[in-house]
Amino acid sequence: MSTKVEITLPSFSGLITAPNSSITPLLCRACTRARACAREMPNWRAMSANDARPSLTRMLSRALSSLLSATSGVSEARVLGMGQSIQEECDSHCCGSARTPFVASTAPVAHRGWSNLEERRKTATVNGINSMNGMSRFSAVLLSLCALAFWPSQAAARDACLDDPKRAHELRVLDEAQVTDMMDSFEVIAVPERLHRMLTRLVAASPQLRNGPSIHLLAFDDTELNAYAADHGLVILTSALWSARENLSDDELAAVIAHELAHIEKRDSLAEACANLQRLKQPELRFEEARDRMALEMFNPYSHLAREARRQLHEQEHSADLRGIELLRSVGRNPQAMVSVLAKLHGTGTPGLNLLMGSTHPDVRERLQRAQAAVDAGGNSSRAVRSESR
Repeated sequence: MSTKVEITLPSFSGLITAPNSSITPLLCRACTRARACAREMPNWRAMSANDARPSLTRMLSRALSSLLSATSGVSEARVLGMGQSIQEECDSHCCGSARTPFVASTAPVAHRGWSNLEERRKTATVNGINSMNGMSRFSAVLLSLCALAFWPSQAAARDACLDDPKRAHELRVLDEAQVTDMMDSFEVIAVPERLHRMLTRLVAASPQLRNGPSIHLLAFDDTELNAYAADHGLVILTSALWSARENLSDDELAAVIAHELAHIEKRDSLAEACANLQRLKQPELRFEEARDRMALEMFNPYSHLAREARRQLHEQEHSADLRGIELLRSVGRNPQAMVSVLAKLHGTGTPGLNLLMGSTHPDVRERLQRAQAAVDAGGNSSRAVRSESR
């Protein structure tokens, strides 16, 4: 019989993530311990949505992402206390006598070789599913690592990975597990019919998409603007996108969908997963293990792999913007909507978007400028598309 667990923690808002800080890996160790505790619970894999697994998943993904996306600092003692609280809450609720003390040390922790990598899998929720604004509280910096540029000698291994149907299936299984975790944390709601019509027209405009697997929309009730794409044909939207508060136009909503379809068209999630293997120079690894090892690299402020991944993330998003503009133009939508919706997403000040954009205004400006240049080069569509009925 499983034990229901509801865990509450102090707010993680405002925690510092300074480049030279050893606090982030310490808290990652605490999160790792919490996952290990969960796996010690009876019938872990068989637990229902009302039991401990979704509670722990929500706790860890939100706590860790809040930590990583923070912009204001607090004292080191308080930050260490946050890590301690994860340990204590986990131990008191689900670990029984199998407790390992959390070491509140400020000494640097090695970013390689931590044990129990598999037990950290869900702390990087939605990694591998591409997002228009790049991040959200689901995933923080662990979301949407992009393919790196490859040396010619690596091209064969890369192509073999991309063309391997077993690898594509492996990624789909991971994506589906991650979406299931999201469904445990957020309410699934109906997608407005006009968005389904937008999707149908945009898919029809792409020979690759219209001749490929069916593509579906899935929506979660959430106040945070975001959208995601999985290579196997799923576009995930949050309800904030069509809320009265945000007041996005139909052209802007179509731009969001077009951007995500561009990720699917280019198989960006699979390219990312294969890139993880290349970055680590271990092509035999399972995608899940490679992702977890790359997650550790992202915790290391000195990692050249993390820096390269972030640079490539920008390029991947630029590419999806440009292809999205082409799709908008092909269905008679105003391509300027891509620029305006990107500006609105940035204007929300969400931590995820700031991280995607590199947290600096020049990066934001570059993305907007490149999108605007693409619009200007092709000319704004003069055809007026009747607004989809609400």
